[in-house]
Amino acid sequence: MRVEIRNHLTDVSSPRTRKLARCAVLAAVAWCSSAAPARALVPGDLCTGNPCVVGTDVVIDADAALDFGVTTDLRFAPGVRVLLQNGSTAAFSAGSIVIGSGARFSSDAPGSSLYFSADATTIEIGVGGAPASFVLRDGVEVGFFAEGDCTVNARADVSGSQQEGGVFYIQSFGDVLFRGNVVADGSRDGQYNAGAVDFDADGSLVVDGKLRARGYGPDSGYVLMRGAEVHLMGGIDVKPKVGYGGTVEVSAAAADVTLDAKIDAGGRRAPDDAGGNNCGGGIIQLMAAQSIALNAKASVRGGGPGGCSGGSFTAQAGANFVWREAGRSGPRRPGSSASAAA
Repeated sequence: MRVEIRNHLTDVSSPRTRKLARCAVLAAVAWCSSAAPARALVPGDLCTGNPCVVGTDVVIDADAALDFGVTTDLRFAPGVRVLLQNGSTAAFSAGSIVIGSGARFSSDAPGSSLYFSADATTIEIGVGGAPASFVLRDGVEVGFFAEGDCTVNARADVSGSQQEGGVFYIQSFGDVLFRGNVVADGSRDGQYNAGAVDFDADGSLVVDGKLRARGYGPDSGYVLMRGAEVHLMGGIDVKPKVGYGGTVEVSAAAADVTLDAKIDAGGRRAPDDAGGNNCGGGIIQLMAAQSIALNAKASVRGGGPGGCSGGSFTAQAGANFVWREAGRSGPRRPGSSASAAA
């Protein structure tokens, strides 16, 4: 075990640095939709008025960029079903977006993506009721962007079976509050890697749920959490069935990181891995402009004896680092941090 003291360094990106990439995706979807020989789906096919309420089930069988306008409040009624067919991509944009409790978005073929963009104010999903569902197995991305706050109560599955696990992301220029579960596992036959869960807020980020990106032989995935301040509850699991542990990065650009979530980035040795070559622990990296409070277990343990090495744990805090679960505290002077690699 090696322990170091070094200067505090933050490398925290904002959703503003990623907006151009999101716009490029929406532009590509719009171009593909306009190039299709058949009549493309348009916003008026789903709803009219303001608020514009999607009250009946929808099937989307070709790429569709559905821009309802920056002054429109787009709402999906509770329990509504939206199905993406043939690996299609759908991008919904409006001034604000509300997705009712129990709504379900799903796909029936590999390669689909789903995007929601609130270009004036907020996104609210499953608030005050049952979580909404986003099930795009073998999908590429499920993404949410909000100019204002983003409040999400959801269950999502972007795991891979015929291709690598997908990405589930939230970007907000305001606060993000997420409750629910996200699964971005790799394929169970061991052919494809796990995906990623990526939350990014200019304001506070609060997560109360379970985030999972487990590999089943190939690589486990990534869980990336960024905000001005960050509070995580529940659990993060990037420990594979067999193989190397994944990567967890949590960073607060202006204030504290508080972790009440168990983080497991350990490795796991396969029975036929006699040399312990593919079972090392993963990476946990914590960064905060102010303090870090680690109140739950964090593991980068190797997957067993015979060569399975431990992973890397790093905590960089502008003020205090306290690991209460382990009954210890790290450096307390401003501008310092602790790291360990086994």
